[in-house]
Amino acid sequence: LDVQFELPSRRDVTKCVVTKETVERGLKPTLVTEAVDDDEDEDALAEESA
Repeated sequence: LDVQFELPSRRDVTKCVVTKETVERGLKPTLVTEAVDDDEDEDALAEESA
């Protein structure tokens, strides 16, 4: 599941849904997102990379 590497940097994802089909058939998990203020997101990323 490549999503495990993607999720930590995704501020807009509130939930990752892994189903039986995700595991057994290799389908991608469903990512539930919400709107994020771009300025706030950029500030948070700048702090993490410092």
